This record gives sequence, C-alpha cells and structure tokens, in this order.
Amino acid sequence: LTFAHSSGISVKEKWNTNNVVSTEISVPNKPIKGLKLALLSDCSPANGLMQMAVKGDFKNEKFFGDFKVQKSGAASIGTSFAFKDWVFGAAVDLNGGNVNKHTLAASYSLGDAEVTTSVV
Repeated sequence: LTFAHSSGISVKEKWNTNNVVSTEISVPNKPIKGLKLALLSDCSPANGLMQMAVKGDFKNEKFFGDFKVQKSGAASIGTSFAFKDWVFGAAVDLNGGNVNKHTLAASYSLGDAEVTTSVV
C-alpha cells in the first residue's frame, strides 16, 4: 500500500507472511534539495512495535551521505564523494557508542580501467 501527498510526503506499508507490518514515512527534497528523511517502523499485531528507525540520505552529483539510527541505539553512517578521477568513501557501524565496523575506500578511474582499494 502506498500513499503519496502532493507535498511530497509518502507513506508505504507492507505486510509480510510473518504477520509484520513495515511502514515507511518519507519526505524527499525537504528542507534541502537532495535530502530524503524517513521514519521506519515494524510492528506486529501480537507483539506491538518491534523496531523503529530514522533514516536519511543526501546526494548530489559529487557527494552521497546516509545515516540510520535505530530505537535500539545502533547507528550506521556512510559517505562517498568524487573529485576529478577519484572516488573516496567511508562507513561506520555503531552500537551503544562502540564502533562495530568501519570501512575506508578509494578508487581511481583511468578511463577503461579502474583501481580500487579498501580498508576494513
């Protein structure tokens, strides 16, 4: 089920075979062009609210960044940006203030060939 308002706000709901209703309320390009904010939730008629998160991403032709913060306190943050023939990226997963995982990456494009490296 999807509902979209003329202001850009959209509501999407899915009901899966495990009897869980997933809902996403999102607002694209507000208050800045390229920004999308969303509220995500999973609930079950038997168990009530199971999961809730706030998610956002911002993108333009040279930059992309995203984040997700869950009700449990877990968070993930990632970004990538391009400069001339280079692309750089980083991602971090946090849980309770501790870094669970981090990744750094760089890529250089030579037209037909591309060299990529990453550190996990």
